Order: sequence, then C-alpha cells, then structure tokens
Amino acid sequence: MALNTRPRETLPGDEGDEAIAGLATFGYVFFLLNVLALVTVQNLDLDVYRELIREDALLEDLTAFYFLAAGILLFGAAWMQSMRTMRTPRALLLIGSVVMLFVAGEEVSWGQRIFDYATPDLVARKNRQGEFNVHNIKELGFSKLNLKAAVLWS
Repeated sequence: MALNTRPRETLPGDEGDEAIAGLATFGYVFFLLNVLALVTVQNLDLDVYRELIREDALLEDLTAFYFLAAGILLFGAAWMQSMRTMRTPRALLLIGSVVMLFVAGEEVSWGQRIFDYATPDLVARKNRQGEFNVHNIKELGFSKLNLKAAVLWS
C-alpha cells in the first residue's frame, strides 16, 4: 500500500491559517521567555520583582496586551476557519477568544483607571480592592493561586 505523497491542493484560507499559527508560536515563545525572565528577576532581586508586579506597572499592561492580542487572534482564527483547512472547531476558537478578551478586560479593571470612572457602590462594597472587576469580588473566592493557574493554563 503506497502512501499518497502528492502535495495537497491549496485551499482558500490556508495562508491565513499559516499566519495565525506563526503568530501563535511567536506569542507562546515570547510569553515563555517573559515568564523565565520574571522568575529569574524574582530569584535575583525581590525589590525589582515587586516593582514589576505592582498595580498599573509595565507587567500588568503587558499581561492585558497579551490577553487582548490572544483574544483578537483567536477571533481571527475563528473568522477565517474552514472545516476543510483547520481541525479546531470554530466554537472552541470563539470560546477561547471570549475568555482571553474577558481576562484582558479584568486585568485593567475594564479600563477604570484609563478612563477614570468610579466603581459602582454595589461592586465597591464587594470588591477587595474597590475596583470594577470580577476577580477581586470576595464571595467568588478567587485567589492569586487560582488566577496564576488560570493564566498558565490559558
């Protein structure tokens, strides 16, 4: 039984699939290098590490940017997805996109400090930091460990 060694026909959307795969690979490598750098800084200079991870510092902005970019890329993949050219179901890509965009919004408290709006009283009373986001609401039981696990999983 001979294997079919003929190159497959190029289908519409293949170029976009390759571009998204390339961007995703770049994103993963860049993310892993940043994690490695952060762990290294944490072990070498705790004061610099604390400065990097403080509220509204560069790391928080980069994290929000990464999640925003991931959400946009996943949405683009879902938009361009064709059952003939990609094996990932469109619904899975859309769910991933929504999750990434949600995390990006949460990371910057839905633009609260960017657009300078007050936290609604109901949310402020329940939120550990008085911010307009879900992940700091006491009753939901989010912890830093849970958030780190979610970030690493995604």
